[in-house]
Amino acid sequence: MTSGSHASCRFEFTGDELFIANSSIERRWRFRDGALYATSYKNRATGTEWITKPLAVAAPVVIKPTPDADRKVEVKWSDQPLSPVYHQDGLVIELHVHEDATTTYRFQIFDRSPGVTMTVISSRGPATQPASGPSTSAATTKPSEDSSDDLLEVLHLAPPHIRLVATQLVDQTDRHDNLVFEQEWLLQPAEVRIELAGNVFALENILTGEGLVFLKHAPLPHSRPIPCDFDCLTRGSTISFYGHGLAPGGGEGYSFALLSYTSGAEGRMLALHRHERQFHSYTRERDGQLLTNTWGDRSQDTRINEAFMLKEIAAAEKLGADVVQIDDGWQNGRTGNSARPGGRNESFWAIPDFWKPHPERFPNGLEPIVKAARDAGIKLGLWFAPDSVDDFANWNRDAQQLLTFHKTVGINFFKIDGVKIRSKSGEINFHKFVDRVLTESNGAILLDLDVTAQTRPGYFGMLQSGPVFVENRYTDAHRYWPHHTLRNAWMLSKVFDPQRLRMEFLNNQRKKQLYENDPIAPAEYSADYLFATVMMTSPLGWFEVSNLPPTYLEQASKLVSTWKEHRDAIYSGQTIPIGEPPTGTSWTGFIAGDPDDVAYALIFREKNDRAEAMIPTTFLRKSKYTVTPLAGDGTIQFDNGVLRASINNPLRFCFAKLDPA
Repeated sequence: MTSGSHASCRFEFTGDELFIANSSIERRWRFRDGALYATSYKNRATGTEWITKPLAVAAPVVIKPTPDADRKVEVKWSDQPLSPVYHQDGLVIELHVHEDATTTYRFQIFDRSPGVTMTVISSRGPATQPASGPSTSAATTKPSEDSSDDLLEVLHLAPPHIRLVATQLVDQTDRHDNLVFEQEWLLQPAEVRIELAGNVFALENILTGEGLVFLKHAPLPHSRPIPCDFDCLTRGSTISFYGHGLAPGGGEGYSFALLSYTSGAEGRMLALHRHERQFHSYTRERDGQLLTNTWGDRSQDTRINEAFMLKEIAAAEKLGADVVQIDDGWQNGRTGNSARPGGRNESFWAIPDFWKPHPERFPNGLEPIVKAARDAGIKLGLWFAPDSVDDFANWNRDAQQLLTFHKTVGINFFKIDGVKIRSKSGEINFHKFVDRVLTESNGAILLDLDVTAQTRPGYFGMLQSGPVFVENRYTDAHRYWPHHTLRNAWMLSKVFDPQRLRMEFLNNQRKKQLYENDPIAPAEYSADYLFATVMMTSPLGWFEVSNLPPTYLEQASKLVSTWKEHRDAIYSGQTIPIGEPPTGTSWTGFIAGDPDDVAYALIFREKNDRAEAMIPTTFLRKSKYTVTPLAGDGTIQFDNGVLRASINNPLRFCFAKLDPA
C-alpha cells in the first residue's frame, strides 16, 4: 500500500482501490485493468453518499481498459504545489499506468477545496481522434454513452429528486454583453437524454439544497482547439461528463473537478470560489489591487510619453490607486491598435527592438516612471501581447521579456492581450508562456488575461493566472452604463471568484451629450457609486486619471481609502452576490468576508421607488451582528438570515461592516 497526507488531505492506494479525502469530502475508485471505476463520493460533513452503485464503465479514461495487458503501475505523490501561485496545503498524487504507452492520472486535493481535481496525461492520443498531429484544430470527439474513450466522470446518482443547473458563459465581450445564462431541469427517468455544452454543471437535491458541481478547467466550448459535441449527458439518474481535450498525439488533458456543497445556490457559489482560489491563492501585495489604465479615454497611444505618465502617477496617488498601467503604445513597435496606421497584430519578433521602450516617448527608458511610481507608493504595469504567430512559437522569448522587466525594473503587472489560440499546439505553448512567467517570478507577476476578443483561455482555461480582464466599455461609443458592468460582475460572481474579475469604472463626465434624456446615464451616478460597483472585484480605473474632474477625484478617493482599510479582510474571505440581478432598477449587492467572523455588506438601490429592501442570505452563520456603516447612505440591519437595507434616494449604496455580536 502507498499512502500520504498533508494538512487534512490524505490518500491510500492498495493496488485494487484508490482513496482520496480531506476534511470536506472523500472519494473511492476501484482500480482494475489499468483503469479507474468510481465507487463512492461522500460529503463528510453531512454523510451523504452520491454514488448508488459502482460504475461498470471506467472514468476518466482515454484508451479502453484491456484485461490481459502487460502493464506496470507506480504511484508518486508530493505535498508541494504544482505552481507557486497555488495554495500550499494540499497533495498531488500521480498514478502512472505503463503499458505499450503511459497513461497518468493526476489528482490534486487541497485542504480548502471540497473536491478532487483530476487530469489525464497520455503518451498517445485517444482512439477516437485522428492521428494527424497536435496542431490539428478540426478534430472532434463524438461522445457516446456506449464509449468510454472520452469520459471524465460518470455518476449513478443516489438522491431521487435532483435539479440539474447548467451555466453557460460568454466571452468575446467586445461583441457580447449578456455573459451568463442558466438553464434548469428536474431529472426524471422519463427524460431520455439531455445533451449540454459548457464548463459548469450543478446537481442539487431539491429537498436538502445539498449538491455536486462539476467544473471543467478549460476554455469555453467555442474556444477549444479540439471541440466536443457536448460536455454533459444525462439519462435518467445517470450523468456523464466528457471532453478531455487531449491532442491526437497525446499530452495533458483539461483538468476537472467534482465539488460538494450545501445550502443551495449560495453554497454552490462558495464551493466554486473556494476551489478556484486554490489555483491562485490571495496575496496581499499582488491581488485585489486598484489598477488604472490609460486606454479607457480613447486617446489610444497619442498621449503616452514620459511627461504624461508622470502626471498620471501624481493623479493616481490622489485617487489611491495601487497600480498605474500603460496600455499599448509604451513599446517601440507599433500594433494595429495604434492611432497611426501601419501597425501589426502578430509577428512582433520580426521587428528589431519591438518590445523595448519607445525611444521618443520614453527617451530615458521606463526607469524614471518606475521610480516616480515607487516614490508615490504605486506600482507600474504594462500592456503586452504575446506573439500568436506559428502557434506561439516565440512563447519562450515572450516569457523572457516579461521576466526581464520583472528582474531589471520591478514591473510585475501585465495586461495580456492580442491572444489568438488557433490550435492545440497554440494552446499548449500559451500555457508554457504563462507557466514559465509564474514559476520563474515565484508568483510575483500578475497577468490580467483579456477575454474581449478572439479565442482565448477565458474564465476557466487558466485559473493560475491573475484576473480576467472582462470588458472594454467606452462612453465615446455610447456603450458604458454602470448597471451593465455591475450586472456582469454580479452574474459572473455566481460561478467565478469576484477577486479574479478585472471590472472597470469610467470617467462619467466625458461624452455626456451622447446620453441625453437617459435617467440612468453614467453622469447620473456619483463617482463613489461608480467605484462601489466594482470594488468587490479587482477594480479597474478605465480612464486617464489626470483627466478626472476634481470633484470626481475627491468623491472616489474617499471610498477608495475606506475600501483599502477593509479589503484585506474582504479578499481573505469570500464574496458572493445577493439580492436581485442588477437591471438598473433593482436592489442588489454583495456579501463578503468570513461567514464565521467579520463580514461586509454592499447594497445598491438602483433607479426604483422602493426605499427599503429585504435581502435573504445564508452566508452569515451567526444569529446576530453589530452593523457599522462605512460609506454611502442609509442603513443595514440583519435578522434571522435577512438583510434589511434602507436607502432614501435612488442610485445610492450602503457599505457596512458586520461584527458578530
